[in-house]
Amino acid sequence: MLASQFGTLIRDLRARSCLTQEGLARAAKVSRTVLSRLGQGTAIAVQTDVLDRVLAALGASPTDTYFTSPRTWRQLFGS
Repeated sequence: MLASQFGTLIRDLRARSCLTQEGLARAAKVSRTVLSRLGQGTAIAVQTDVLDRVLAALGASPTDTYFTSPRTWRQLFGS
């Protein structure tokens, strides 16, 4: 469940940033395949530095309210 919600967040942030998957992958220095799996919520065992690079390329961080506020999380994802 969390993986799919994180995927939704990545897709939303990527769309707001007007980045293609390829552009985000290049900026985050990850493969487009890994980024695609993250976005679909199907990635297995992703290292935290990969997540940090993806979030940084999107102008976000794990300390943003998406992650720290249960209310914001519920508003975005309904759970």
